[in-house]
Amino acid sequence: MATISGFVPHNRPAKPRKSKILKQVVSPAADAETAAAVEPKDEVAAPGSCSLARLPGEIRRMIFSSLDYHSLIRLSTTSQFFHRTVVPQTLADPLEMLQFVGRAMNFPQHWPKERGSNAHPGNFECYICFRIRSPDLFDANQAQHAIIDEQGYVVKGDVSPFSKVMGIYLRRFCIECGLLTGLHAPSDSLTTKTGGEFWVCKCRKLWPRPDVLKCSVCCDTCPFRLRKHGMQLAPKVPEAAALA
Repeated sequence: MATISGFVPHNRPAKPRKSKILKQVVSPAADAETAAAVEPKDEVAAPGSCSLARLPGEIRRMIFSSLDYHSLIRLSTTSQFFHRTVVPQTLADPLEMLQFVGRAMNFPQHWPKERGSNAHPGNFECYICFRIRSPDLFDANQAQHAIIDEQGYVVKGDVSPFSKVMGIYLRRFCIECGLLTGLHAPSDSLTTKTGGEFWVCKCRKLWPRPDVLKCSVCCDTCPFRLRKHGMQLAPKVPEAAALA
């Protein structure tokens, strides 16, 4: 099995009959074409904007390419214009993002607080979007393994002995990324690290239970028995189905 640092979803629709979501396993040598495909298009800055925002888009991209991940994050929070045009996860090097997230977890503001009225489990890192996020955005019983096919789809259910698939270990990921990549599937039951209870509908939206038992978009209803992830063992992949 291969250890991965995260996924980047492609801008392609899912295959409903196969119940899979297309995605790419991210390695330190990221696919430049994929990054360019999701890079924001040129946007004209409003009059009175800062000098950097008024530069041509090509010049801005050259400047952005020289910034590290932390600087890109800070730049994206300086104005609405840069929030729309600077997406740090598509501009920075994946290995640099991985290292930054590891360092950021040592910052005191992310540590757990176990005493007093402000007790807090601390913040957690997501190795798909490479962000430090609050504990209510993480599943307490996150899956530890997944099976993907040769195109990068997450495979749910039984695996045919004739399918070319691969079992992978999963690092921590937030619920939002789990929904985007198909790691959280319809009818899944999620319990956040702060105790919140949720379920996933067929259109992959998250709803609190028991407060909301029917999706207002796809009209899916919360099943009587929800599927839980739990701390399951590594998936068994038939030898004939293993990827070369």
